[in-house]
Amino acid sequence: MKGVLIHICHRLDECLDRARGLSDLTLFNAATGFIDYDGLSYVLNYLGSISDVRVVVGDLGPIPRAIYERWRDVIRVYPNLHTKLYLLGSGVAVVGSANLTVGGLYGNVELNILIRDGGLYGQLMRYFEEL
Repeated sequence: MKGVLIHICHRLDECLDRARGLSDLTLFNAATGFIDYDGLSYVLNYLGSISDVRVVVGDLGPIPRAIYERWRDVIRVYPNLHTKLYLLGSGVAVVGSANLTVGGLYGNVELNILIRDGGLYGQLMRYFEEL
């Protein structure tokens, strides 16, 4: 696995910090079981000027109305989705247990793996696109 970078993070915000240090992040594509307004808002503000944002969220819990009102054009609902996948561009992805919620970002103890690997990234992007 030459050239592969793997880092284990206890919180999603820790993985995002590490990812920003690796390269310029070009997109934010997320597939997650649960989402809350503060979690999505935090990530989008934190990542700044990223224009390619797509979020697929499961229908297993409530999706706050404020999210639909503000980000209707980037949110899609997928039945029974419980995945936690975050694609950041430049071959950087996070896979783990953290939902796109305040708890997943910095409240809970989670297990997330930050990966930078072009081949694996391509497979993860194909998985995301299928959703």
